[in-house]
Amino acid sequence: FICDVPLANALVEACRGLDCKIYTGIVVSGDQFISSNQKRRQLSRDFNANACEMEGAAIGHVCVRNKVPFCVLRSVSDNIDNNQTVDFDKFKHAAAEKATNIILKMLKAI
Repeated sequence: FICDVPLANALVEACRGLDCKIYTGIVVSGDQFISSNQKRRQLSRDFNANACEMEGAAIGHVCVRNKVPFCVLRSVSDNIDNNQTVDFDKFKHAAAEKATNIILKMLKAI
């Protein structure tokens, strides 16, 4: 599902100036958590994907079917090539605060 370009651009712009890395592109979505680095690399190669997750396509599908513009913001705790151990409890609080700031900044701009 293709995100609404003006919304996606507004989201990217809202990230600027905040302490975050910004990536745009393809996110693959499915019905299972991908914990294997080998599978993540395969999905990246096969679909030129920047990330994999489980929710975005369902939201995108509902929005497309109902003609509602959408975009997706993801906070990624692990990436395709990185096996770093992340303290998820600390990460989720920091990610929620950062995502809230991004969304509020975006909404003020549109």
